[in-house]
Amino acid sequence: MFQWRWLGDEERDLSGLERQVDGLTGRLIISEAKRSDAGRYECAVDNGVPPAVRADARLIVRFKPEIQKGVHLSKVAVPGDGKSSTGLVCKAEGIPTVSFSWAKNGVTLDFKNPRYSVQTSHEQWVHTSTLIIANVSAVHDYAIFTCTATNSLGLDTFSIHLVSTSRPDPPSDLKVLSFKQNSVTLGWSAGFDGGLEQKFRVRYRWSGVDSYMYVDVFPPQSLVFTITGLKGSTTYNFSVNAINVLGDSDYADGDAVITVTTQEDLQLEPPKPEPTPAPPQADAFAWTPYLFAAMGGGGALIIISNAGLVCCLVRRHRMRTKEGKPLNTDGELINTHAKKTLLIDSGSETGSSVYQAGYEDWYGDPDVHEYEEIQGVYPPSSRSRWPPGVMKYEIPVSMEAGKD
Repeated sequence: MFQWRWLGDEERDLSGLERQVDGLTGRLIISEAKRSDAGRYECAVDNGVPPAVRADARLIVRFKPEIQKGVHLSKVAVPGDGKSSTGLVCKAEGIPTVSFSWAKNGVTLDFKNPRYSVQTSHEQWVHTSTLIIANVSAVHDYAIFTCTATNSLGLDTFSIHLVSTSRPDPPSDLKVLSFKQNSVTLGWSAGFDGGLEQKFRVRYRWSGVDSYMYVDVFPPQSLVFTITGLKGSTTYNFSVNAINVLGDSDYADGDAVITVTTQEDLQLEPPKPEPTPAPPQADAFAWTPYLFAAMGGGGALIIISNAGLVCCLVRRHRMRTKEGKPLNTDGELINTHAKKTLLIDSGSETGSSVYQAGYEDWYGDPDVHEYEEIQGVYPPSSRSRWPPGVMKYEIPVSMEAGKD
């Protein structure tokens, strides 16, 4: 059993191709083969006993030369000062091998002239010829050079115009690639750069406005650019040109204008905010039992502490009474061990002194000190505060012979 598979980079379905099997020989038939059919194919043979046997083969499609062409390749600019050099490149594809020839203004170029030389390279089916011109002269070398590529299947030609440096040629093939509510994407093909680095600039305006807006393309050499910040449902006119250090080109396609109407703005209603659920609230009466319990416990502690204080006072009173320490009428203890006690009667005159019984005996004793009355010691206001007959101060005085 024979199976065929394409070994190229991309997947390819071979089921539509004709297959032939002749005994031990299998064939894959490709009718009217094209350049895209060229490449490697694999054949796998399996007789039911693994492993299968595999082999591959390369298909080579023969075709006449095809030179790469384009507006940007059709001109080369260089100063014609007799000092500068340049190279004209002609690249072609073809099988079998391609050969090249050059002509200037229709006359075959004479390579005996030392100012002209050719370099040629071949890589598989791609072939390149470069015409090198030294000491370019504006008088002798500003001309049309024609490259001819030839093989056994045919030939192809391409002309290159050698000119002086200048402002760039206009771009071409300006078109709209896409557009939205607020943006438009444009594309174009580059023209001749004038022999210098060029960049592109987009010009646009909308209906009802006379002045233009200008936007420099970025990256500068890009051939696709998106203009943003536009209004929806608005008609715009666009054009593009090229710029180098020597000046600006005309606008693309003979100053053509591309007209685009942007899409309508979508009036989307803002999403309604979802109601925020209220945070869970604690039960107002959840703490009531604990509150009453705390209050009850606090009250019980106060009662117990007061009861303990009363007990301590009663016990102290009993102990004092048991030790024989009498109290006065005001609850103050009286020192019964003093030999003499000076009593100050609030009802007496100012400066008078009254003593307990035995005062005369004590006063007549020559061994004791004599005391002199002191006038004006107590303020008059003090007499009005102390009721008569009430003892307020009890000054124990112990008098022993021989001592002050």
